[in-house]
Amino acid sequence: MSVPVKILPLGRPGSAPVFASRIAAIVCVAISIGIFYGCIFQPRWKAKQAQQWNKVPATVGESTVLADGRSATLRIAYTYQIDGRNYASRNYDFSPAVQSYNFDVAVTKLYPAGMTTTCFVNPQNPNESVLSPETHQGLGELLIECFAIVGYVAIAWACNRAAGKAKLARSTFGNIILELDDMPTLPGGALTGTIRMGHHLPCPIQGELTCFCFKGLERRRGKYQRALRTGELWKNTVQVSITSGNSLPVSVSLPTEGMALTETAPGETLFWRLRVVLKSQVANTLVCFDVPVLKSTMANRG
Repeated sequence: MSVPVKILPLGRPGSAPVFASRIAAIVCVAISIGIFYGCIFQPRWKAKQAQQWNKVPATVGESTVLADGRSATLRIAYTYQIDGRNYASRNYDFSPAVQSYNFDVAVTKLYPAGMTTTCFVNPQNPNESVLSPETHQGLGELLIECFAIVGYVAIAWACNRAAGKAKLARSTFGNIILELDDMPTLPGGALTGTIRMGHHLPCPIQGELTCFCFKGLERRRGKYQRALRTGELWKNTVQVSITSGNSLPVSVSLPTEGMALTETAPGETLFWRLRVVLKSQVANTLVCFDVPVLKSTMANRG
């Protein structure tokens, strides 16, 4: 008489949504920091530096606003001399965002064509200059700041929500293990056993069991095993349900021996996994088990 073999899940139950939300949070934070740095912090820091640049007489050669009915663009150009050499620039200020039409018109009135004024020139690079060493906050910068604030709030909310769902799932289902009837399992047969939950649930439980096989590269992170997939070979999904209790029957047919004998490249490993999705009226959870399936029935002979 065979003794059921207990298999622990890969990672903690409910940890996948938390991990995914954390990755999304890191990406969103990185994007927000990049936008904030490039569109707000760097221009203001550059403007503060430019206030210490050399003041040089300049002549405005062009000052106009190009409008096509949908948008307006400020076009301003000026020339200046340093050590007898002529330079030209179109930099008015360090504002990264497009300003309003009224703002652009005001600039053309402040610096009309033919006017002699003062520009600020970088002493380390005479080609770099600006007329107004400031940043003028427009609608674009306000939208960027609002985006950053809303993004941070959304990230915090998503992380807390995912962590709350994971905590609820662990408190609802308890520790989840897989008990296999046979160990190891042979190709062409069936993966049979029972999903055991740590807590008894008085409500109906719906389960989706997916057994799949894939080629991949094995990675270990602490005590957990991870696999980098290089190609999925086969999968089979079955639906199971119980009205109440803490155990769910497992019976998933496996592919024939020919499928299991698929060749792998050097360094690759054949992985067999059982993904279990449990749904109840209280909470949902997802766990994954590494199941032992022989590559061939010949491995059990002799």
